[in-house]
Amino acid sequence: MPSLDDMKRMADKKAEPLLATLKADPKNAALLNKTGLTYKAGHTVQEAIVYFRMSLDIDPKNVAVRDDMASCMYYNGDVDGALDSAEQVAHLRSQGTPERCSTSESSSVARQENDVKARSSRGKHCSSSIPTSRRRKRLKA
Repeated sequence: MPSLDDMKRMADKKAEPLLATLKADPKNAALLNKTGLTYKAGHTVQEAIVYFRMSLDIDPKNVAVRDDMASCMYYNGDVDGALDSAEQVAHLRSQGTPERCSTSESSSVARQENDVKARSSRGKHCSSSIPTSRRRKRLKA
């Protein structure tokens, strides 16, 4: 089993091409989110939070990114920050803010359904294409 240092090195290596692209386009919210998801997958939640915050500075109503950031904050030990972020998610949802799929959600939904229509709608408002059970899991996280 890899150590946390090994996982950080692996996440840094996977994030290299994203970081290179970010140098040319630093205000790309989707790319910042994808970088955050890369670090989250590598269990480097502090790095992930940084990129999720930068993404939210550009697109503050992106519920999926805010939700991912809340789970990272929780795993990092910032329970109050996670609860604040979760409350913001609930507030945005109560206002009817459409949920945008995070990069990992849209690609996994497309693979699960093996549907050309799902693949072409990545990054658009697509909460209806995410199975209800998966949305419930995200709320609990």
